[in-house]
Amino acid sequence: MVAKHNGQLVMANIADPGLKYSCPICDQEVRLRRGQIKVAHFAHCRGAGCSYGEGETEEHLLGKVQIYQWLAQRGIQVQVEYYLPKIAQRPDIMFQWRRQPVVIEFQCSPLSIQRISERNQGYHSLGIHPYWYLGSPYQRRLGNEKVAQFTQLINGQPGIWYWDTKQGRLKADFNHYHCSLTRRIRGTRAIINDQVQKLMFITSQRSPASQLAARVWQRHQVPLNCCPLVCHDVNPTWPVTRQPIIYWRIKVVDWLDCQPLFTAWSYNDWGACLAKIGRGEWLSFPCLVNDGLIRQQVITAFTRELCQWRIIVPVDHQYVLIKHPQWFERVSDKILVS
Repeated sequence: MVAKHNGQLVMANIADPGLKYSCPICDQEVRLRRGQIKVAHFAHCRGAGCSYGEGETEEHLLGKVQIYQWLAQRGIQVQVEYYLPKIAQRPDIMFQWRRQPVVIEFQCSPLSIQRISERNQGYHSLGIHPYWYLGSPYQRRLGNEKVAQFTQLINGQPGIWYWDTKQGRLKADFNHYHCSLTRRIRGTRAIINDQVQKLMFITSQRSPASQLAARVWQRHQVPLNCCPLVCHDVNPTWPVTRQPIIYWRIKVVDWLDCQPLFTAWSYNDWGACLAKIGRGEWLSFPCLVNDGLIRQQVITAFTRELCQWRIIVPVDHQYVLIKHPQWFERVSDKILVS
C-alpha cells in the first residue's frame, strides 16, 4: 500500500514506477505492482522474510485508497499507515480533525473483541479517536455480539459505519434496533403475541433461558410466557445482551417479586441492582468511550416502564416498590388483556 522513497512514504496508486522503493518496516527493497485488474500495491522480493502488507485483500487495499482520496478531496492532510511507535500500531488512515488526531481502521477480516479493545485502548492512550469502517464481509445479518463490537456513536445514537468500495462512499447503519423474539416493529399486540409464542418453546431447550423458565415454574407454577405484560419489550432497542432482552426483564420482575412491598432503593442502588441482574449477559462495546452508555439507556427505559405500570414510584430520590407485577395463570387471559 505504501513504501518509502528518500525517507518519505509514498502510496502505491501515485508512485512513480521508475523509482526505487523500500519497505517502511524492514527497509528491504519492494517493487511496485500496478496493473489493470489488481489494486496498486508494493510487494517484497521473494525470500524477504517480512510479512508487512501480506494478507491484505483487494477490497482492503481499494478501500484505503478510496478513503484517502475521499478525505484528500476535502482538503484534509492524510497519512496512510503511519506508524505509532509508543503503541506499536499502524492505523490504516490518520489525520487531524478540529485539532483532534483521528484514525480510521477499514476492517474487512475477522477481529476479536479483545483485539479491538487493545487497539482502541492504544489509540486512546495517545489522545487519538478511532473510527472503524467495515467492509463487505460484515454486510450481512450480524449477531448481537458482533453488532456491539463495532457500535459507535453516530450523531449521538448507536450505529455502525460501513465503507462501500463499489460506490466509494461511507454509509451509516442504524438497522439493528429490534424487539425480542420477533421481526415485527409495529403493533404492540402483534409483538406480544410473537413473543408469547416463542416463549412457549423455551422449556424444551437447554439454554440459560430454559433455566429461567424452570425457576419461574418453581416460583409461580406458570410457564415463562405467562410473565407480566411489563416484561415484554414492545419498543425496539439496540442489542445490549447476548440473549434477547426480554429474559433480563423477566429476571428483574422475578427479583421484584422477592422484595417486600415498600422496599426503597436510591437511584444509584437501583441502577446497580438491575445491572447486576444482567451480569454475564451484558455485551461489551469496545468502540465506545463509555462502555456502559447504551446499557444504562436500556435500564433507564425499563425503569420508566415500571413506573408507568405503578410497580415502582420515585419518592425523594428513591424508587419505592408499591405493587408486585401480575403473573397470568393462563396465556389466553394475557392475550385478552394485551
